[in-house]
Amino acid sequence: MKLNRLLQVAAMSALVGLVTSCTTTGKKAGNETDDKNTSVIATPSAKPVEYLGEKKTIQDLLAEIQTADAASNWKEKPLGEAEKGTSLVAQFQSKSTCDFLVFDTFQDAVNIDQGVWNNTYTLLGRYAQLGVIVVSYQDSCTDNLPDSIYFPRLNENPSATLLTATKANISDCLVRHAECLLDEGDRFPEEGANTLGKPLHELFLLSEAGFCVTPVADDVFPGGRNSCDVPEDLPGSEKYLTITQVAMDADILRVAASTKSVDLDLGKYFIYDDGWAIYAWGSTEKQESLFLEMNKIAKGTLVALY
Repeated sequence: MKLNRLLQVAAMSALVGLVTSCTTTGKKAGNETDDKNTSVIATPSAKPVEYLGEKKTIQDLLAEIQTADAASNWKEKPLGEAEKGTSLVAQFQSKSTCDFLVFDTFQDAVNIDQGVWNNTYTLLGRYAQLGVIVVSYQDSCTDNLPDSIYFPRLNENPSATLLTATKANISDCLVRHAECLLDEGDRFPEEGANTLGKPLHELFLLSEAGFCVTPVADDVFPGGRNSCDVPEDLPGSEKYLTITQVAMDADILRVAASTKSVDLDLGKYFIYDDGWAIYAWGSTEKQESLFLEMNKIAKGTLVALY
């Protein structure tokens, strides 16, 4: 699998956003500043949580996979020119063309993962300190992998709670970053799930208020993603600036847990509330006034990471 293809998919459809609420210190703790939609809340967390367990190597990982699933003939593939200089440090492939991407940290994997690659779902996981992304897991790519690889979506704890995109959980991921997806008592949601049943109504309100070049219809159906280009003459706007609203649990939580990375410019500003989020790909300080105006209409919590 070529990482540049993954990046192309991400650039077209990724939920973007970073940053966090100053008042949230733990999962499901809530956010007491959500109605202050005329200001930006800066993050109290400067870096991801450090991994303190036993560290493993890429070769340790490959050896365990080959031992546990010898029939699949897993082998390491050399990185191509497009992958060099990215956060991807290794890639494996099985004889059935399942792809296994390896990153220095679980945080790096979260930063690049967008849930899909072309028409194939991805599965996010961790092996010791390493992050992994399995592509084509619906084709039984993970059936015989070792238990030492933990996939938050495959949490088999019978008492595990589905991790949904509530405002409190989003706030927690913005504070703890990728660590928020690894709690033993939680299971990461399936792609496309919209458990809170939220439509993309806020983007429609922004469109009505003149924030979209082409009008956006009011989406009464829950879930999904839609976007529009911002008029260049609005204060803080610039050419090719696009705002997007998403209302899918996995997309919202995954990007809320992201940090600034070498692979994807997820942007500085992020507006969120229960079950939805709004972002602009690659947003910077230049867009602060624009986001402040948008949030007067969206009435969510506006946060900034750096």
